[in-house]
Amino acid sequence: MFVLNGAVRRRLPTRCAVLTAAVAMLLAAGSPACAEPEAGVEPKSVERTVAPGESFDIDKVVQTPTILPKPDVVLLIDTTGSMDEAIDDVRGKILEIIDTVHMAQAEAHFAVASYRDQTDGPEMFKVHQPLTGDAGKVKAAVDGLTTGGGDDEPEDWINSLVEVAGFDFRDDSSPVVVLIGDAPSHEPSNGHSYDDAENALQDIGARVVGVDVQTELAPGLDALDQATHLVTATGGQLLSPSPEQVSAAILSGLQQLDVTVTPEILACDPALNVSFDAEKVTVPSGEAAQFVETVEVAADAAEGATLECSVQFRLGGVPAGPDFVQHITVHVLEDEPPVVTVEDKTVEATGPNGAVIDYPAGATDDLDGNLVPVCAPPSGSLFPMGDTKVTCTAEDSGGNVGQDTATMRVVDTTAPTATCKPGGNPAGNPPKSNNPDGFYVLGGKDLVDPDVDLYIRDTGDPAVNFGPYPDGTTIKLTQAPGANPQVKPGTGAVDYKVRLRGDAQIVAIDASDNASAVATCYVPPKP
Repeated sequence: MFVLNGAVRRRLPTRCAVLTAAVAMLLAAGSPACAEPEAGVEPKSVERTVAPGESFDIDKVVQTPTILPKPDVVLLIDTTGSMDEAIDDVRGKILEIIDTVHMAQAEAHFAVASYRDQTDGPEMFKVHQPLTGDAGKVKAAVDGLTTGGGDDEPEDWINSLVEVAGFDFRDDSSPVVVLIGDAPSHEPSNGHSYDDAENALQDIGARVVGVDVQTELAPGLDALDQATHLVTATGGQLLSPSPEQVSAAILSGLQQLDVTVTPEILACDPALNVSFDAEKVTVPSGEAAQFVETVEVAADAAEGATLECSVQFRLGGVPAGPDFVQHITVHVLEDEPPVVTVEDKTVEATGPNGAVIDYPAGATDDLDGNLVPVCAPPSGSLFPMGDTKVTCTAEDSGGNVGQDTATMRVVDTTAPTATCKPGGNPAGNPPKSNNPDGFYVLGGKDLVDPDVDLYIRDTGDPAVNFGPYPDGTTIKLTQAPGANPQVKPGTGAVDYKVRLRGDAQIVAIDASDNASAVATCYVPPKP
């Protein structure tokens, strides 16, 4: 048990709760002692895109209100002589109680009834105000309460509970009976047993908040453990305030009731199945109930369809309003062909046969995820010079085929090399350092083209461009600045006789039209 300023609670809540002392401050100040989280279900809406036959889970949090939804509260008060001080406390603060409840649940209704002993005639049970949302009428009923009677220690509240169970409670309301007294009940009470009262209250789903007023003139509402059994059986609360704390105890008890949260399917497309990890969860009012919700799409759901489902979370078996309704929207994936991706690629040739090309290729499918495509020619193949088409194909589990193509291009942008090396004199004389005899061997090499073309140009005449000649061509070069450049067939080991106005410049050009740097053949002019 938990005692605060003389008030006794039989449960210690774990949430931000307003206990008896804090409630007393609330009634005095007119404002909440702590901010409560907003009641409702989160997330309220869910939208997903899912393949047929697949499912997904949602962590669902249902924040319960501090006071049960649509409460119909009956104040059932002992009006025997020992209750004067407690009734005065309620009389002075009844409007604050009603206002606080209305702030949490605007639809709250209240009724006022009283009880005494069976020997008190019509005062044994009396209805002062039926259920109403009019706070003025409720206050007038409480203000009109008078005390008297009570010939012996027990009273007859068991009978009164049976009478209250017959009240005209609203549909889908949360009935709560606040039993306020300082003495146990006769049993039988006007012919009714305790079991009669408990069963009658359970039949209408009523909770009982027992307010066991601690006075010196009576043994207490729970002296015979009747109140303890009753609040346990109805999911209520038992508080034990002093007379001046009765109003605070009433409000605290209304805020501390256990509430059972139950998910209920309102409407759902036949191709959707929604289930929960628990049929229901019970928490103190004001706390959050947690569920894991599983949404499953039927294997035969129509591709491209939009499926809807609505789920409400009932509190204590009562619909709690639109904040406790969740909407689910599922878009069913269409089984499209895989999307295959392969990119064009250009590489430099590494030899006469082309180049090896490694290229990336991938495929994704809306249902199967990542796939490995089959490509021809495959990555890592030797590709010839020029353009080669690559085709990549992927097939998903549904037999849908996707395809993409790319161009693998092998190019030659590397220039060849040209040489002009002095050659020996056919007469057997080796060339001198300045090669005055003018015998040369022309050379040209290329990484890709084995047969480059060699051209002879003249430093003394830019119009000259003799050729083409093959690699290994031998020439006899002479320089005659005043003569016309010419090439004549040679004899023997000399392929050509070349006469220029200046020095000879040898340029090699390959099959891709790449031109080499100039190689110069130097020869002195004729004397």
